[in-house]
Amino acid sequence: MRRLPKPFGEHPLRIWKAGIDKLYDDMDRWFEEATKSAFSLLPADWQMKTPRAEVCDTGENLVVSVELPGVEKSDLEVKVYPTYVSVNAEKRQQNEVKADSYYHSECYYGSISRNIPLPVEVDSAQAKAEFKNGVLRLDLPKKHQGDIGRKIDIE
Repeated sequence: MRRLPKPFGEHPLRIWKAGIDKLYDDMDRWFEEATKSAFSLLPADWQMKTPRAEVCDTGENLVVSVELPGVEKSDLEVKVYPTYVSVNAEKRQQNEVKADSYYHSECYYGSISRNIPLPVEVDSAQAKAEFKNGVLRLDLPKKHQGDIGRKIDIE
């Protein structure tokens, strides 16, 4: 039986897979470009983002700071659970420009929300909140664990 010579170059399936991989890469790039351009049409204030948050352990308490620029205190809702904090806010902004022969008005409305996981359980009944200059600060006392156990001697 006579064997046929191997074709030069790569195996056809490898060539096909490379083509499919390139197609997927192109589709991802197209989708990114389409979503970037769609969001860029919106004013910067309208593009609601997840607010930045920071959790610090001070020993007895956890201190959570959340940046909420442009949010009014009355439009802010905070819920403290033993293992996480839920922050919800409504952002409203109105811009109005009046001139002699020119009038322009824009209104922006949107929701901001974030659930922030906590590294330890906290006592939600003792939580305190302060909202100043667009920054929410929460002081959350850690929950003291009851009996943590002890070593005993075996008789």
